[in-house]
Amino acid sequence: MRDKIAEPSFSSGVNSLTLDRHEYCLEYPLCDCRLAQAFELRAQVFCSELGWVGRRGQLKEVDAFDGSAWHLGVLAQGQLAAYLRVHPYWAPWMIDSVFSDTVPTGCSLRGPGKCEVSRLAIAPGYRRFAFSDGQTPTSLILQLLYTFCVLKQINKVYMVVTDRSLRALRLQGLPCHSGPLPHRKADRDAPVFATLNWDEFRSSSNPLIAKRRPAFLAMVGHAKFSYQGKLEASRYRCQSDL
Repeated sequence: MRDKIAEPSFSSGVNSLTLDRHEYCLEYPLCDCRLAQAFELRAQVFCSELGWVGRRGQLKEVDAFDGSAWHLGVLAQGQLAAYLRVHPYWAPWMIDSVFSDTVPTGCSLRGPGKCEVSRLAIAPGYRRFAFSDGQTPTSLILQLLYTFCVLKQINKVYMVVTDRSLRALRLQGLPCHSGPLPHRKADRDAPVFATLNWDEFRSSSNPLIAKRRPAFLAMVGHAKFSYQGKLEASRYRCQSDL
């Protein structure tokens, strides 16, 4: 595993990020009890369903990357409905070690404005669920990720997902690009390296991306965040909300 790089001072500027609605709540960071739910959900998905790590039936999945990652979640009825974690560029990445064989040769990844996202998971009971406003746990966790990246000044995201997850991300309007075919396997649950550029998302004329984009931009406008100890409405509030 690559040594941890010194954390830049600006990375701690946003201390918390929330969006509270009647049926759901989006949160960063997750408190200890929510993290415990996340570790249980991760075990269910990555140990029992995918077999990427641990053993089938394992109750919790915790690893050496958790201490330096940022944990984001979508809560519904007091339970974690969706989860992912973000690895800043100065922290250890799974792509550097666990999934290094999925990365295209000569690909330069690390640097300011870049991050790795891992352990994206949707609770089984919420995979085909939609809230009354039409949002789903999948769409919400991705919109939370976008808002988080805007506030953290992150523009490029790297991840390792399954082919099925990659298709789901694209259906949500995210321009995710997978690695070259020689680095991919036939197994639909095999790890696949993918990239996401938020500038491409914001500027693309693709009809599906253009259709999904307003919800992501609106999330940035409505979220509240703690910046240097002060809870504020988002500085990126949409004009319609002024």
